[in-house]
Amino acid sequence: MKNNIENLTIIETAILKINSKININIPKIIEVTEKELKAMKIINEHDIIGVYNTPNKTIYLVIGEYAEKTVIHEIGHYIHDVYFNNKEIRFNSIGKSRRAEKNCYENFAECFLQFINGRWADLKRVEKMNELLKGLKLSN
Repeated sequence: MKNNIENLTIIETAILKINSKININIPKIIEVTEKELKAMKIINEHDIIGVYNTPNKTIYLVIGEYAEKTVIHEIGHYIHDVYFNNKEIRFNSIGKSRRAEKNCYENFAECFLQFINGRWADLKRVEKMNELLKGLKLSN
């Protein structure tokens, strides 16, 4: 097996990026077809390329459709669920994406994505995520 960055999968690259900032236990991640994802009936939206399933703590990604940011975003949902019990956490709205406007779950996952990617459009927004994560023991 080569240790060449070019040979890393999108999932592995996302996990490396996350672990460069915080050390967490990674949830189960499964690649599925779009048809399989829709058949699971865990989503009710169209054009979804990734979803975190709260009951079984698993991330499902549509084969060939997802990107690194999708993986990071879905792991953000996992962290919100497992470490914060999906409670509403308010972040500064400056630098907030359209997706983050949807609800507190999307807001958390999008802020986590901004934190991991270093896109600190609003320093207060991402600093709050940094403070939240710093106070947790995220892995065994």
